[in-house]
Amino acid sequence: MDQEHSKRIRKQRKKQPKHLRPLIYAISSLVFFLLVFLGLKALGDATSPKAPIIVEGAPSLVVDQKAVDLGTIKLGETVSYKFTLTNVGDRPLKIIEAPYTELIEGC
Repeated sequence: MDQEHSKRIRKQRKKQPKHLRPLIYAISSLVFFLLVFLGLKALGDATSPKAPIIVEGAPSLVVDQKAVDLGTIKLGETVSYKFTLTNVGDRPLKIIEAPYTELIEGC
């Protein structure tokens, strides 16, 4: 039964039109080169600096806002605020410890 099945598969392969092979190869090559191009583009985007370099020879962190006034907040109310941190140095910035923020209560 296995021999009959393998003979049938060989016959089916021989019946496939050979004029489609170049088209299949061309489409496969196009997809391959497209994936390589997109991968290299993503790699280039990841390594290019996003902010202008201000400090040379070391990492340097810049915060978009030094202080935020959230107004009056009721006890038990949860508030959040988003800061944007940017490395403006030419070296990688490594955060080793947990981030620290200071809350100053007003009168």
